[in-house]
Amino acid sequence: MRNAIENGVSAGSVAAGDAAATIKFLGAKNQLSVGQYVHALAGVRPDLAQSEGFQAAQRVFSAIGLGDFQPDKNTAEIFDHQFWTQFDSQFELTELSMREDLPNLIANPVNRMKVEALMEESHQ
Repeated sequence: MRNAIENGVSAGSVAAGDAAATIKFLGAKNQLSVGQYVHALAGVRPDLAQSEGFQAAQRVFSAIGLGDFQPDKNTAEIFDHQFWTQFDSQFELTELSMREDLPNLIANPVNRMKVEALMEESHQ
C-alpha cells in the first residue's frame, strides 16, 4: 500500500500532506493497518470520521482507485479482509506475482528464504 500511495504522490494525484497524514493514521510503523479506516467507514467508529487522518485517507484511497470501497455488513468476512481483497483486486496482486516480486519486497536473503518456506508450507 505504501508503494501505491508513493506512486500517487509521484504521479501528482495524491498530495504529499495527504499521503503523510494517511500513513500516520494507518500506523506509520512497519505495518499499515486499515482497521480504524474501515471501522470509521462502516460507522462503527463515528468518532474517527471527522479526523484529519481519516479524511486524508479517503482522499488518498479515492486517488489510487479505492474510493468506491464500502464495508459490507451482510457478510461474515471482517472489514479489514474485505478491504484487502479489493486492494489485491485493484492492484492485480496474486500469490504468483508476489512470488516473482519477493526479491524486491524482501532484500535480506535469509528472510526471503524464510518467507518462501512459509509459502511452501501453506500449500501442503
